[in-house]
Amino acid sequence: MKDELKIIINISKEAGKILMKYYKKEHTKEIKNDDKYDFVTNVDREADIYIVEKINTLPFI
Repeated sequence: MKDELKIIINISKEAGKILMKYYKKEHTKEIKNDDKYDFVTNVDREADIYIVEKINTLPFI
């Protein structure tokens, strides 16, 4: 369990690096789920794709 937690923490940190790469920079915004108050950015999508791809490679998930 300890090794799995380390892997998940590492994935989270790497996703954080993706988010920080765009900090205080211009990025596109889109409305998510047809709700005018539910926004998602290209940065959110990039981090989400990274996380999902990494999690899908884990044998213990």
